[in-house]
Amino acid sequence: MMKWVGIVLVMATLGAGTYFAYDFNKSNHVEETKSEELADTETATGASVFLFKEVLTKEQIEKKYPLDMSEDSMQNTLHEMTHQKIKADKKWGLTPLTLERIERLLVVVESNQSTYEKEDAYLEMLNDWKIGNFNGIDLDHDTIWTLQDGTVGEAYGIYSPAEEEAFIKENYEVLAKGAE
Repeated sequence: MMKWVGIVLVMATLGAGTYFAYDFNKSNHVEETKSEELADTETATGASVFLFKEVLTKEQIEKKYPLDMSEDSMQNTLHEMTHQKIKADKKWGLTPLTLERIERLLVVVESNQSTYEKEDAYLEMLNDWKIGNFNGIDLDHDTIWTLQDGTVGEAYGIYSPAEEEAFIKENYEVLAKGAE
């Protein structure tokens, strides 16, 4: 009997440790999203587009994404931004997809035209996102994923608006759509 009690205690301890390690790991890879609102807008094509209302000031965004941002940091940021909209079995890192961040990243890429090896790809992605065109965001994800030698987490589609909203509500601390 004591043997079974010991086994159960060990299993419970391991399970709790795994949960807390997962929760800690998840929180370390999610950018600041508290009190951000979810905006549902429509593009010129009528597609539903979810973007966050930015909570950072212009100065904070400029500090977070400096003009001398490394290409690796640019790739990581773009990769994490795609996670809001794509279907994949595994995703590491989340960065809110906001118009302010898209616009700042465009400035950063443009100021590094002679430095970034894949500047054309970044500009194409960001310019599409700026106008609300996310039709190829799964391909954008996989382009970055390939550049980063990804082996797990390849995109296999784009979320429907309802799936994206559910992902956002599960992974970001946002106000519910339509809430005060």
